[in-house]
Amino acid sequence: MAAAHGAHDTYFSYLPTILPLLIKNLALNTTQAGLLTVFSQIPNLMQPVIGHLADRKNLKMLVILAPTLSGILITLVGVAPSFGLAGLLLLLAGFSSAGFHAISPTMVSAQAGRKVGRGMGFFMVGGELGFGLGPLVVVATIGYLTLKGLPWLMTLGMLASIILYFRLKNASTVRHSQAEAGLPVRQALRQMSGLMLPIMSISFITGFLGANIVNYLPTFMSGEGATFAMAGASLAVVELSGTVGHCLWACSATALANAILCCMGP
Repeated sequence: MAAAHGAHDTYFSYLPTILPLLIKNLALNTTQAGLLTVFSQIPNLMQPVIGHLADRKNLKMLVILAPTLSGILITLVGVAPSFGLAGLLLLLAGFSSAGFHAISPTMVSAQAGRKVGRGMGFFMVGGELGFGLGPLVVVATIGYLTLKGLPWLMTLGMLASIILYFRLKNASTVRHSQAEAGLPVRQALRQMSGLMLPIMSISFITGFLGANIVNYLPTFMSGEGATFAMAGASLAVVELSGTVGHCLWACSATALANAILCCMGP
């Protein structure tokens, strides 16, 4: 699951990296360039709905197919002939990403047993590592095959989906003991609000600041005269530095998670 997370998130680092080329090839203004990122992120608002459905229906196929779907849709952005088609491809890829990220953490926690914190830590490292290495992969590919060769990279997602299919044949997104004891949505939201609202606020602030850096950095570097390879490498450096923090989290999260669970009681 961690490796599939890395393969999947690799594709979502392609857009910031190739954005300077898209601006040139499609004659985009800055608003249109920014909207491309928005299109890929808007579907994430559906994650609570997808998670709610996954508690009741086995939606593991969304996780299995997500690397393939995201890979196909995002790599085709590189050869899209218009802003509208590029936006549509990214919007569909966003739904694929929303399904993967809403469901896969629960599957990881189910497999991690009592080491949920450590399991989630390694899962997050996989995603960060993929996002960090993605710019280097896409820069090398475009250097050899040009932007038109980008669709060849969809094979990584297909391979990840094939492996997930065989590894998750007996898995389910529904844990029956929890499904039977599930609370109505409004009651569950009221009970979780004391913990979730502060976490969501912190995530929103850090995500807002991080998104500005990640999505604009290669374009800014290109505007300052950096080569395409250097602009892509700058994004890789930023993302890989974040992976170090997730590695530390993976090593220490089990103790922290156990402490929180003890404080919360049964």
